[in-house]
Amino acid sequence: MSLVLTQEGAARLWQWLLGLVPPAVANVHLLGMPYIPTHTSTLSALAANEVTGDTGYSPRALFHAAADWTISGLPTGAQAQYITVSWTLVSAPAVYGYYVSDDAFTVSLWAEQFASPWTNPGPPGVMALQLPPTLTSLPSTS
Repeated sequence: MSLVLTQEGAARLWQWLLGLVPPAVANVHLLGMPYIPTHTSTLSALAANEVTGDTGYSPRALFHAAADWTISGLPTGAQAQYITVSWTLVSAPAVYGYYVSDDAFTVSLWAEQFASPWTNPGPPGVMALQLPPTLTSLPSTS
């Protein structure tokens, strides 16, 4: 599946990226039930499908330290890739995707359903997630 930028968080994300407001820590959450994210997905809809009841799970903060990101140029903009984030899940049988929320857990920024779910080989099992966001900006035409 592909990464989907949600409408409720798009403005906040672009404000951070363009330096209009100071960047804040975002949080990555795991989806413990099948959910197909759309542009109109909300934080409450995504949270209703989050992994629950697993003592090895809690949302992970995504820091904006330069050392945590690899930035590379593309003909149409730039690509940013974050370091691998991992959890040791004790009882969750599967992970179907993930979503990212803002620092205050008030809006979703983006979400992605995996092409096929990660199945816990244990339990416990280590679930490693490489976030693949590619954000592209086009040159101004004016």
